[in-house]
Amino acid sequence: MMPRVMVILVLTTALMGCALAYPYTTSDPIIKNALDYFNSTQEDDGRIGGYMTSEWALMAIVACGEDPTKYGSLIDYIKNNQQQLDTDKATDIERHILTIVCMGEDPTNFTGTDYVAMLGNEFKQGQIGDPSLLNDDYWGIIALVAAGVDPSSSTIISQTVEFIKDNQNPDGGWSWYVGGDSDTDDTAAAIMALIAAGVDPSSDEIKDGFDYIKSCQDSTGGFCSDPSFGTQPSTEATAWVISAILAAGEDPTSGEWTNSGNNPVDFLSSMQDADGAFFHLPNVRSQPELVTSYAVIALCGKWYPVFINTTTIPEPSYTVSKPETTIWADKVKIVAGESINVSVYYNDVETRRWRPLPGAEVRVGNDVYITDSNGQVKITLTLPGIYELVATKTYYQTSEKFKVEVLPQPSKEEIEIEKSVGEGTPELIEIYSSDMSSEVSSLNVSNGSAQNPDTTKKTEKSPLPFSLTILAIILVLRWLK
Repeated sequence: MMPRVMVILVLTTALMGCALAYPYTTSDPIIKNALDYFNSTQEDDGRIGGYMTSEWALMAIVACGEDPTKYGSLIDYIKNNQQQLDTDKATDIERHILTIVCMGEDPTNFTGTDYVAMLGNEFKQGQIGDPSLLNDDYWGIIALVAAGVDPSSSTIISQTVEFIKDNQNPDGGWSWYVGGDSDTDDTAAAIMALIAAGVDPSSDEIKDGFDYIKSCQDSTGGFCSDPSFGTQPSTEATAWVISAILAAGEDPTSGEWTNSGNNPVDFLSSMQDADGAFFHLPNVRSQPELVTSYAVIALCGKWYPVFINTTTIPEPSYTVSKPETTIWADKVKIVAGESINVSVYYNDVETRRWRPLPGAEVRVGNDVYITDSNGQVKITLTLPGIYELVATKTYYQTSEKFKVEVLPQPSKEEIEIEKSVGEGTPELIEIYSSDMSSEVSSLNVSNGSAQNPDTTKKTEKSPLPFSLTILAIILVLRWLK
């Protein structure tokens, strides 16, 4: 019989082993079953899901220490179908770079194409990709760091970091687009990008980001993306949050990340289906190959970039340009106290069209207003005068001036006169109407048409010239103000 002390020691060791099981490896059933699912769903041409999903799946396979060549022609499929990339979208280029690095290949010369240089061409106006989006900035930084660009000496990365910081919402979170409501998965991506760029995890931006994320955790330990996607926690949002926690050097199974006895890893582990795939929402499957890829990376204790090129490469070249901007309002003349809707646009030379410019400063005298995600802002002007509106934003040309005239509020006398004239309007209409009736009647007579004798009788006219005189007085008073 084993001594009692030995039994206690063995039990304690076993319990500690269970507690320290995370992060999981391929020897753990949860990861093994997920990889078996990838094998079972892989097509003959090597794909796992579609092209995009195949790239995320390859990253997941590498994250858990597996050799992607074990998955048949997965690498060949990715290489041979690069035409499916939308190279006009920065996010497609970024995901492809992350995949290439996970393959152990050179993203500056992958099948003869320099994808890092291609991403460099997406840098404009102090950010990467579409100026109205934020997700292409998060993943742009992550992709450049993965490729081997040194963030401490990169203008692209440093300026994009500032762009991300400038677009942090008051609640501490980030959206996937400029001016959008915060969500947990994009906040997690922003945190990973900032940390990859060298921002200290103890910085206010990252601390505030995590505070927002914590406010979205429910009693299951999981996280919903944002209210617009429903209130149930999702695998995708929870997986990215776990990866962000790990990137910051924190433990997602710690008490700090435990709610009602459950932590994010508990929730994510509970989301695996019987075939090894992961649910999108509890008991709801959607894009299982993609969702499983995110889950595997987080459960294996990895974050983005999953793998970093050990060879430092120079920052890609880029072209500095300052697009022209334009500003206009929906009114050029208003009465004091009224509002105008102002729009600011910039000329996107690549698409050859004018696009809304969010985050532009609209200056009206000493006041400054900021355009929303649609490039618009509502301005109320309370004092009479002529105002010049001008729009500015870093990395963009200053707009031309747009003039708005603000008239004084009408006096009580003017209001009373307007009321009296307004009340007399039906009379004027009747005069006009009766004149027309008379003319029509005369016309009918000349044409030999039958008619009612009453319709040919003219109604007595009101003093029309006097009413016109009153209107003239109102106009003179208003313009003499």
